[in-house]
Amino acid sequence: MLVVVHVLHRLCGLSLADAGELAAHAHQHGAAAVREFADQATAEALAVGLQRHGLRTTIRKARNRVEQHREDPEPVLTVDDEDFFEARSTSDGVVVQMSGNVAETLAHHAEQLIHLLGSGVAEPARAGVLRRAASADLLGRMFPDTYRERAESAAFRQRHRAALQGTAAARRVHARCVGGTEHVLPRGDVTDWLTTFGLAKLMSLPREYARFKPADPGLAGAWLTHVQEKLILAAEPGYTTPRALG
Repeated sequence: MLVVVHVLHRLCGLSLADAGELAAHAHQHGAAAVREFADQATAEALAVGLQRHGLRTTIRKARNRVEQHREDPEPVLTVDDEDFFEARSTSDGVVVQMSGNVAETLAHHAEQLIHLLGSGVAEPARAGVLRRAASADLLGRMFPDTYRERAESAAFRQRHRAALQGTAAARRVHARCVGGTEHVLPRGDVTDWLTTFGLAKLMSLPREYARFKPADPGLAGAWLTHVQEKLILAAEPGYTTPRALG
């Protein structure tokens, strides 16, 4: 839930307290109204940002109301001494340190995401868990129907395809992960990592994943959530933990 709180705080301009309450409401009730806008374009811009972070979002057209929906169950991850990812705040931004295995794994997830977003097809050569779901299903998980009407949702995806399926952020993350195990990220670059692995998490869900039902994110999803939360707590030292927010 920490990732949701961070996105609602930074992207939607909510206070930490309000973002925490809204995330908790969505987690408990399945969805929560984020904001209402005077025009459709502004509502869609926010919806694009939320979806790029891997959050399922809908727009209620009558009032241009943007709603954020419940995440899948929070994963439990045990990290050993050999495989680690650490992030800490510094005056220059966020220092990231990770094991070679983790750097290679994160680079692999970023590479798979780049290929899917760019081509619309999951790369078969190193598919791994991706064999459990078809390419169209994977894109459907990342960018599900934003409106109740299928035609409206299709038009939304067409209008915002360049923003939704852009690969620049994932390419920057991939370049860092293949380039070494220690980096200093300017605080603005943390968003690249959050969006990249927010979408990559959705690629690791099983084939039988249902959009409106919680699903076990598996080990890959647990690791990617772990990375996101480490980065958020380093970039925003004033944040509390999801357990405290609940």
